[in-house]
Amino acid sequence: MSKAIIETFFPDVANFLQELSIPKIYDVLLPDDVVSLCPEPVLTLGQGDNSITTRNPMLSLGAIWGIGIGIRGYKRYSVRRNSNHIGNLWGGAFLNFAMMNITGLLVHCLAPSIPKGRLYADQYPVWWALDCYFTGVSALLLVGGGISTFRQSLIHEKVPLLDHVMFDWKPKTWIIFANAIGLLAIGTFIFLSTTQASSSNMRIRTLPVELFYLVPLVLAGEINGPLLLSERHLQQKGFYIFISGGVWFVANIILDATLCRFTRGIMLDAFMASTGGFLGSDLAFAGLAMWLDAKLSATSSADVIKKKT
Repeated sequence: MSKAIIETFFPDVANFLQELSIPKIYDVLLPDDVVSLCPEPVLTLGQGDNSITTRNPMLSLGAIWGIGIGIRGYKRYSVRRNSNHIGNLWGGAFLNFAMMNITGLLVHCLAPSIPKGRLYADQYPVWWALDCYFTGVSALLLVGGGISTFRQSLIHEKVPLLDHVMFDWKPKTWIIFANAIGLLAIGTFIFLSTTQASSSNMRIRTLPVELFYLVPLVLAGEINGPLLLSERHLQQKGFYIFISGGVWFVANIILDATLCRFTRGIMLDAFMASTGGFLGSDLAFAGLAMWLDAKLSATSSADVIKKKT
């Protein structure tokens, strides 16, 4: 089932990977038989008019957990009285993470299944675009938060080269940049959808939005992983939970077909790559929150000591 979700949610990236994979890595990781072996699970609770139907029930639990993590992080780290406080980057990342999970819950769980041969971008263009938008903005703010924290750390003092490879932007600039790039990607999608509507060649139409979803996500992991590693003494458990989220995410993609053939869908969508993506992101944000809490506590203690001396 993950193959179907990936090819309908990221059609242009999926086409690109299929054409370039040597020797057909894509077909090995996501073979055609998994679509029929592990179809999209649908769970109905209750009967008649009082029943509730959800697709991908395990993913829906991950999305609900993510909403809670995001809202808690936004309230905890945002500094409303100072728009250029670094906490607004972390808080904004958590807020957009919550919004991503809300739109993900709608498009992957509560909305009816998309007909065969249709794309999410065609069936639910607004929810699909918003899901990608909130994901990309959240990830870019994580990039900004990680870079800004690196620049304030002792590591920055020991490695002057960071001055030349990391942006010295204020938090407000990062927030404007993240939202502007996301809006540009959606605007490009709308423009290409309009201009290519009468054309048989619909390639690259969704590519800008897909890349806005995926590229910042990779960058966020590449920057914040080393950040938490360099200061893991603050919260080792948070660091390991953060890393486990990334490992869970990647493992579910690599083992998707194997787990599907082994379980035959008996575990619903628990081991599908799409669910693994949501649960992996939840773990990463939960670990990041633990690390940020420890860093806030350490910073507050240091401030108290400075005032006393």
